Amino acid sequence: MGFWAWLGIWAVVGAFSCYVFIFLGFSLYRKGRGVLAELERLQPQLDALQAALNAVAERPDIESDLLENPVTKVIGRLAFIRQRRKRQDAREHMLIARLKRSKPNESRFK
Repeated sequence: MGFWAWLGIWAVVGAFSCYVFIFLGFSLYRKGRGVLAELERLQPQLDALQAALNAVAERPDIESDLLENPVTKVIGRLAFIRQRRKRQDAREHMLIARLKRSKPNESRFK
């Protein structure tokens, strides 16, 4: 093949690639416009979220309790652990009682 044939082939390939790039760019532009429209709809919610984040950032620092009696802290922690264990036991007993009351011959098990 001669010089002009190869030049024609490369010109066609170049034109096709330019067309593909233009098509992809236009497609991305349309999708970007859609995203911007959705972001404009979400803007009030984003403003409220930003205000909530600013309010959280403005809370005062927690004061250290190193000078307090550690025995009271340990007693409070143990009471919390006992209370949590009682709740877990109550839930466990409730589930066991529910299993005892269930009837496997009900229509929902068939």
